[in-house]
Amino acid sequence: MTQNHNTQSGAVFYYILLAVVLIAALTYFVARDNRASVGLLSDDQARITANEIIEYGNMLASTVQKLKLRGCSDIEISIQRDWNGNGSIQDDAGDNYNPNAPSDKSCHIFDINGGNINFRDFSPYLYRISSTHRIESLGCSDPNDSCPELLFGLRHMSEIVCHAINKKLGFSNNMPFDSSGAAGFVGHTEYPPLGGTTIGDEDPNLEGKTSACYLDNDDDEYIFYQVLLVR
Repeated sequence: MTQNHNTQSGAVFYYILLAVVLIAALTYFVARDNRASVGLLSDDQARITANEIIEYGNMLASTVQKLKLRGCSDIEISIQRDWNGNGSIQDDAGDNYNPNAPSDKSCHIFDINGGNINFRDFSPYLYRISSTHRIESLGCSDPNDSCPELLFGLRHMSEIVCHAINKKLGFSNNMPFDSSGAAGFVGHTEYPPLGGTTIGDEDPNLEGKTSACYLDNDDDEYIFYQVLLVR
């Protein structure tokens, strides 16, 4: 009687142990699959974000060219809008007022009378339209006020989105780099302002490129740019 009881107890213990092992194995595989799904979702989201950024940059560039064809000069192009988010557009540096722009706003990128393009917030990335950088081998490259390109830029980019952008643009897997200084990507009051610095004079992968995402060695951050106007 005792032997049968011990045998039954041993069998029950064996099945319990087997169930524990199976549950542990199932939990492991489910967790692994979930981690894989999260990784794939992250990659997919990076590609989606990259496509949205590239498309928006192209749309901005196309809008600037449209304004140029209408007769807007380089210094008349205006990026004035409610940049400080106070609900009104002011003729001051806070909203990037350009005193050279026509008063009818026909050369305003974001105004219905001009480019009529909607502002797109890419937070947490820092949105900039800048005229403080030259692109090596694109237009003139002299260190003076007449050579900086008009750029759409995003600062503080994530590395995975930066890689996705470059893959879409046909770059190799190696991240382009430069030391042009991310601080130069600031809004402008007048165009052109200062002579600025050059992108693409250190890494040949950036030379002559109208659009790219790169690692800024000076500030240790990833930056995307799209040339809106070549000078």
